[in-house]
Amino acid sequence: MNIRIRIGVAVLTSLVVIAGPTVADDKKKDAAPVSGTFTGNGQEAKLAFVSSKKSDFGKDNVTLIFTEKDHAKEKNPETAAMFNRCGSALIITVTPAGKVVGCQVCHQAHKKSGFNDIGTLETKDFKIADGKLTGQLTTNGVKETFGEKWEVKLTFEVKQP
Repeated sequence: MNIRIRIGVAVLTSLVVIAGPTVADDKKKDAAPVSGTFTGNGQEAKLAFVSSKKSDFGKDNVTLIFTEKDHAKEKNPETAAMFNRCGSALIITVTPAGKVVGCQVCHQAHKKSGFNDIGTLETKDFKIADGKLTGQLTTNGVKETFGEKWEVKLTFEVKQP
């Protein structure tokens, strides 16, 4: 092989080795903004999308919108989630300290989908740092509200509004 070809191959190989982890890391960061379970009357919903917005209630509060289907193109994601246009959904409002002050449960297995329940859902390891909100949401087991059973055990990471 000619020396120029050998140098070219060596340079390309080095670039692939250097760029490879960066591509993998980027995919890893975007892979699972939401993981865990959300069940309604024993049926699991696969919440895969989460967004955040400044809450309409409380100047520093944040509303988190979790849905099964991508709600990014919706004019009003919160309304779309409430009316099951994005599959099953949770609409959660939290204080900067992570206290849940709003909780709307919209599970397609519920006859009374879209009910509010304050005091059942809580956050764990909630943090606001580096422009992100991270943490866990849990009901600490199956709960019943208005005759509807539900359970939440989710971990999330979302951009701060």
